[in-house]
This record gives sequence, C-alpha cells and structure tokens, in this order.
Amino acid sequence: MPKRVVFAFELLESWGKCACSGLRMFDERRTGNMRSYFHLELLCNIELPKKKKEPLQQTNPPSIPVDELFPSGEFPEGEIQQYKDEELLSSNLWRTTSEEKRELERLEKPMYNSVRRAAEVHRQVRKYMRSILKPGMLMTDLCETLENMVRKLIKEDGLEAGIAFPTGCSLNWVAAHWTPNSGDKTVLQYDDVMKLDFGTHIDGDASWRIVDCAFTVAFNPMFNPLLEASREATNAGVKEAGIDVRLCDVGAAIQEVMESYEVEINGKVFQVKSVRNLNGHSIGPYQIHASKSIPIVKGGEQTKMEEGEFFAIETFGSTGKGYVREDLECSIYMKNFDVGHIPLRLPRAKQLLFTINKNFSTLAFCRRYLDRLGESKYLMALKNLCDTGIVQNLLLWLILFRHFLALLIMICPSQPSFNFIEFDNSREVKEDKMGGNNNEVAKEAADDMKKLDITDYEASQVNATAEKNDAKLLDRNSKVIMSQTTENDDEEAQADGPALNGSAGKRRNHFNKLIHLQFLLMNFSLQENSLRVRKYMRSILKPGMLMTDLCETLENMVRKLIKEDGLQAGIAFPTGCSLNWVAAHWTPNSGDKTVLQYDDVMKLDFGTHIDGDASCFTFFFFFSLPWRIVDCAFTVAFNPMFNPLLEASREATNAGVKEAGIDVRLCDVGAAIQEVMESYEVEINGKVFQVKSVRNLNGHSIGPYQIHAGKSVPIVKGGEQTKMEEGEFFAIETFASTGKGYVREDLECSHYMKNFDVGHIPLRLPRAKQLLVTINKNFSTLAFCRRYLDRLGETKYLMALKNLCDTGIVQPYPPLCDVKGSYVSQFEHTILLRPTCKEVISRGDDY
Repeated sequence: MPKRVVFAFELLESWGKCACSGLRMFDERRTGNMRSYFHLELLCNIELPKKKKEPLQQTNPPSIPVDELFPSGEFPEGEIQQYKDEELLSSNLWRTTSEEKRELERLEKPMYNSVRRAAEVHRQVRKYMRSILKPGMLMTDLCETLENMVRKLIKEDGLEAGIAFPTGCSLNWVAAHWTPNSGDKTVLQYDDVMKLDFGTHIDGDASWRIVDCAFTVAFNPMFNPLLEASREATNAGVKEAGIDVRLCDVGAAIQEVMESYEVEINGKVFQVKSVRNLNGHSIGPYQIHASKSIPIVKGGEQTKMEEGEFFAIETFGSTGKGYVREDLECSIYMKNFDVGHIPLRLPRAKQLLFTINKNFSTLAFCRRYLDRLGESKYLMALKNLCDTGIVQNLLLWLILFRHFLALLIMICPSQPSFNFIEFDNSREVKEDKMGGNNNEVAKEAADDMKKLDITDYEASQVNATAEKNDAKLLDRNSKVIMSQTTENDDEEAQADGPALNGSAGKRRNHFNKLIHLQFLLMNFSLQENSLRVRKYMRSILKPGMLMTDLCETLENMVRKLIKEDGLQAGIAFPTGCSLNWVAAHWTPNSGDKTVLQYDDVMKLDFGTHIDGDASCFTFFFFFSLPWRIVDCAFTVAFNPMFNPLLEASREATNAGVKEAGIDVRLCDVGAAIQEVMESYEVEINGKVFQVKSVRNLNGHSIGPYQIHAGKSVPIVKGGEQTKMEEGEFFAIETFASTGKGYVREDLECSHYMKNFDVGHIPLRLPRAKQLLVTINKNFSTLAFCRRYLDRLGETKYLMALKNLCDTGIVQPYPPLCDVKGSYVSQFEHTILLRPTCKEVISRGDDY
C-alpha cells in the first residue's frame, strides 16, 4: 500500500475517525499542515468496502411478520399445476399461450400476491405447530398459541387482516366445528386424532380472500393408511379441479381414491369411507362457505367450476359410517351472510351484535374470541341472536359409531391458465383412534351387516353362522317385502340383458350395495322393539286396568328397549289409547281414573324413533342413514262381537299397503282401502252396521322429526292425485267406524306438538319462555302430552302452555270423535318405498 495512504489511515485514527469534519479540515488549513490536508483529501476519495446486509430470518418461535421477511412485497407461489387437457387439449392448452389470458393474470397479480401472503403465514404457523404438538397439551393452550402466532405474523388489523375463523381442533369421531370454550380442560392424548383446521385472511377490499387449510395429527403410526387415504384423495381432487370441470367429477375422483384404502386398527381391518354429507366449498369475500359445494362422493352437482373462483378442496376419510350429524355443545358461530335488518328487543343482544359486526362481520367466531374482546354474560344475548336468525350456531359434526376420521384441506383458486395450491411439501398428516369398547360395537355392527348381505333379502341365504333370532327376523321381514318391479322393468330387463336387468335392476344394484346393509340395521332395531312391546302389551291387557298404568307400562318398556337418549332415540309420540267412539289423539292426563272395560274398543297407537340426525334422503348414488319414526297401531277388544269391525280395518290396511308403491297416486291407495273397508258389516247387540271409512282421517308420510309430513294418504276414494316417491316413508293408517264416518274435535286436550315450520315468535311470559326451552330440549317437533311434562318436573304450566298455543308455536291436538255410542277401530303400518321393493317395517306375527 502506498505510504500516502498508510499515513492517511494513521491520521484518521489519531483524529478519532472524524477527519472529514469541516472544523477539523479548517484547523488543518490554518496551521499550514498541507501535507496532512492532502492525505485527508485522499482518504475522503477512497471507497471503503460496505458490509453486506444479511436477509432477515424468521425466529423460533416465529415472531416476525411475513411482510418484513419479504421486503420486495413478492411472496412465494404455491404449487403450480397445469389444467387437465388429456381430453380437451384444444380447450385448455391455449390458456398457457394466449396473450389475453397472460394479460388477465398480470392484472390479477396484486390479488394473487395478497393470497400468497396469507398462505405464507399459514405455512409458517402450521410448521411451528407441528414441531410443538405433543400429548398432554391443553387444547385451549394449543388454540391460543396458534391464533396468537397468526395474529402476529399477519399483522392483525381488524377486518383487513387476521384470523379467518376459529381454530378447529376436533378430536376422534368429531369431524368438524369443535374448538374449546374458555376454561375447557380437554387434553390432547397419545391416542387422539385431531383435525387442525384454521384459516387466514388479508386485504379487506374486493379481492379479499380466505386461505383455508387443514391437516390431521395423530401420534400413533397405526393410522398412517387412513391419513394417506385422505391426503391422496385431496390431491386427486386438486388434480381433477379446473375451469369448466363439473363438481360431481371432482367428487367422483376423490371417492375413487379414498375408498381404495383400508386401515388395520387393533387387528381389525376397516374400509376407509368418504364422509358423504361433508363437502369442500367455494370461498368468497368474507364468506368461508360460498355458493358452491364440492362433494367428496360421486353423484353430486353438475355445476361447473369457473375461472377466477377460489375453492377449498376438503376431504374427510372415516372408518365409521361415513355420515355425520350435529351434536354436543356449540362453540362456533357466524353471522348469516344474507341476513337483512331484524329488529331486536334485548338491549344486550343489540350491543353484542354491534361487537360482532365491528370485529367479525360475516366471519366465523367463537366464545373465546368474545371473551378476548371483554364481553361477559353474553350467552342469553347470543342465543337471542341465534333464535332470530341473525347468527347461525355451527354445531359439531359427529361420525356415527365413534370411529376414526382424517381431514385434509387445500385451497385452490382457478386462474386463467393454471391452478396454484397453497401447499406444503413437508405435509405429514396424522390421525387417531378410539377405545376398545367402540371397536367391539363396530365389530358387532359389521357382523350384523354381513348377515344381512343377501340377494333379494331371502332368509335362506343368511350366513350359517347367523344366530337364530336374526334368521327369524330376516324370515319375517322377507315375507312382507312386496316386489315393486313393473312389466316395463321386465321388458327393459330382457332388452338390456342380464347385466342391467332393467331400471328396477339398476336400482337394485345400487340399493343392495350402498343402502341395504346399513339401513336394515336401523329398521330391524325399530321393528324388533315395536314387536316386543306389542307382544307384551297384548299379553297383559285385561279389563279393569287403569289407562294411566297401561300407558306408563308401555312407554317405560319402549324407553328401556330402545335405550332412550333424548332426541336421538325414544318414544316418537304419546301413546294413543282412544276408546270406543274416540278415534284418535286421546291419552290420559296425570290423575285420570279411566278404566279399561270389557266392552271397550281401544285403539293402541304408539311410535318409536331412533338416530336423531335429520338428514336428507338420497338413494341415487349414496345413502344418508336417516332419522325416522316407526308408527304402528292396532285395536284391542275383549268382546268377540267386535271382531268383524277389527278385521275390516286390518284388511283395509293390508289392501292399502299392497296398493302403495313408487309413482302410485295417493287417491288410488284410498280407493283400494275404501273398497275393502266398506265390504264389511258388523252386528253389535243385535243391530247390523255398515262399516265405514272415517273420511276425514288419513294416513301420512313421515319425515325427520315430523310424524305428519307433507303428504296425506286418504282412506276413501277421490283424494289427492299426488304420487308416492322413491325413498319416502308412509304410515298406512285406516279407521273403521259404525257411526257417521266423520270425526270432530271434542273432550279435554292432552296431545300437543310444536309446529314444524314455526319461526321465532317473541314471548312476553317468562314462564312460557321457560316451558318452550323444555319442549325444544326434550321433544323438538315431536308430539308430547301433559304426562310427559309432569315426568320432567314441570309444574303450574297450563297457562304457559296455553300461551304457546295461542301464539301458534305449539299446536294442540284434541281428541277426534265420531258420534257418541259408535265404535271405531284402527290399524296402521309404516312402509318404506325402497328403489326395488317396498318394506312393511312394522309388520309382525300379530298383524
């Protein structure tokens, strides 16, 4: 190095690294030290090497917002997939070369970048959460750790950026919508299967979107095949998705992959099933579930995906029934997206709604979030918002039979030229199991299903290892199955060949494989309970019995045999034991002293119900195990002179059952019933009476939690032209009378039922509100009587009950009576119109 330069550095050091200051330079010039000044000028012209600024690295745990990690403002792309073009090469290939489409993408680049920012937050948070998850963690701590990290990394800013919905951490058989409330002590266990589902959102303008992603965590490697099934099914759905792709095609691709897997759990092999009533969904601004649903089974919507849409490809793999229902305490809520202005009476509800609008708008929230905002004593106000329809409570979705379930979600926007997926290559999905008792239940159910795997349901084909009781039950059931195949179906069968067997044959193939094994288990349970109760009651009925004792004996037996469980299983409606000219809707109130006499004609009408998920009924490509009522009735008379009257009603019911079927008009069933009914005469005390159909009483269709659904089956000719449809349940119910054949309301009312379609009606009486809570909790829209309210501990409720009736919330059902001194008999069966045949579910050895 030249001496002048060395001297300059020495001079700089001696001046305390301040040689460039103007004052110092002035001093040097004034002293005449020109040599030093010369070296100082030289030093000022030297460019010293600059130290490179290292890129910012994320901390552990993550604490630096992602926009600081990417100062350029460009965030990493997701996985890029080209649209499928094996079949439509000319339709999709041009999207990658079209200048117009490229320009569209350039215009949308800011929106894509915002979404990628939210996705980057999601990736970093879930990567950290995977590293700290372990058995023994409190679920509340887990959720708060995750959510606080999201808030920090995304720079939470009210509705502009933050958490898209509460962290879902559903365990085991709970499929979705569970997050712990404050104070919850649930702990993550080694044998738990946890579905961790959380979302991020950013930018509150028109391009605002949610990134929704989920994975499953399990510590036991036994569940890896189940996790792989859900993961690969999700990948298959992502691969299938694209512009102009039908949603049903995505569902078919998902199901094909999902159900190709099996998983061995504790030495037992389970077929992995898609949860058929859960779906992926489109995502809109401030709307996590937008207008389109992506099925995860075949046979869904024909609607197509469109350019520019965002979709969450979401799959659920289960070892259970593959069907979920709502249950357990609610913790997640969301303001309805399309709700308008609804006036509120409670000031606290108005205040809470203001908080919701300000902090969440139409994003989902949970009770922990309200606690965090300082809200307290808000449960009544929140319930009021739910009751008025402003806020929707998202109840938990449970897998029946409590099996294991895996979940995986990816988010996939449809861009003009390709799909990109918010994707983590290090994804490692995990899953969980239940206890041994549930496995035993599943084993018993599987064994029962194997016994029922019979073609055309012939008892002779039951497995030789089946127990005698099961064989008898199947034999009894096979006797009452009536073929629904028509001549046209037979002609189709000949034309189509043995592979198709006509339209009825096609229905039979779908039904046998997809429906019958599950559904008959429920039917047999209901049928057997009903038969046992009927058989026992017939054996103990005798003159002199108190009617209250009779009803309570019957109802207690039903509760015991069906294992009463609130709205999930139990008595479907109060026991009807109408006497003589009273045709229906009479049951004794508490303290009634009515006694059954030798010359009485008693109509014993009772129902059972099981499985409380009010599901839609679909037979075409998949089957939802539905909640149903089995409604049956018979007439008891000790005096043999009434036998012709009883026979008239019984045979008329059989005629109605025989006439019923898919596409049969209701009026034709009524005509068949009347023809048989009025062919009978009965001699009573030396007088001959023409038996008449009671023309203003009917059979009816049966729906979920609805004993009288939308269709009425007349018992005289000239009724509705409406047709019966595949999959419907009907109660074929006939009433034979020696009177006018016409009933009217009379006597004291004991039957009540909440109106099925009633909306929110404000109540002034606190006692009426309290009684309505009891009714909703214990009966919902099932019928009840005053004895049932007494049994629940309700007292002094008559005024409140009248108020509920006056406001139209509850409907009273007084007894229906023919002319005094006449006699009415009744018989009733419940039938199911299956795709290939009809089944008389309530048929027994007695009638």
